[in-house]
Amino acid sequence: MYSDAFMETSPMGSMKLKALPDQIRCRSPIWESPEQIKLDVSINGQNYYGDFPFTMVDPISTLRLSPLSGPVDGGTLLTIYGSGMNASIPEETEVLVKFGNIMTQPIDKSNITDIEWNDDDYYDELHLSEKLLKQANANWDDIEDKKHVDRYSGAITPNISHYFDFTPPDVKGAGGVIPILIGENVAINVTDHRENSTTYKSKIED
Repeated sequence: MYSDAFMETSPMGSMKLKALPDQIRCRSPIWESPEQIKLDVSINGQNYYGDFPFTMVDPISTLRLSPLSGPVDGGTLLTIYGSGMNASIPEETEVLVKFGNIMTQPIDKSNITDIEWNDDDYYDELHLSEKLLKQANANWDDIEDKKHVDRYSGAITPNISHYFDFTPPDVKGAGGVIPILIGENVAINVTDHRENSTTYKSKIED
């Protein structure tokens, strides 16, 4: 299998005057199965040199999560079903779980187990109604029954409650809703809700 490569000068972008290329960058191709292969380099498409060992590993993928939701203050133990979590070389290379743009946490590889997939076992774990399972299934790729997948039980959801931390208006019966009126001759009665303000809970005249 062949892949296009680019000759570059290290470090990239250094723009050294009259510097000759001293490194080659290429993209690895899609491989059918994890195995060690040999990598050769050619500058004319005829003569190949190198015979460098290169190991193709399982791609990291996330196939299922359990549970599918949790409280915003975090602390939910999350089970991740996927592949490639233990495929890094060297094996002690750190693999991370990332929750949106909030935080990352390293995977404890001692909590990764290899299992044979079974849809019924997973559905039982979720404790969802048939209606909700159908909705969730619409977003999932099929997993072949008895396929070997990684099961990681050790991710902890982060606390994101500060993103929803606000003081609701102190208006009885408003339920936290702030109405906005637009137009002419609208009677405006605004109360200052800034706790550090000297006019806190007072009517704003201007």
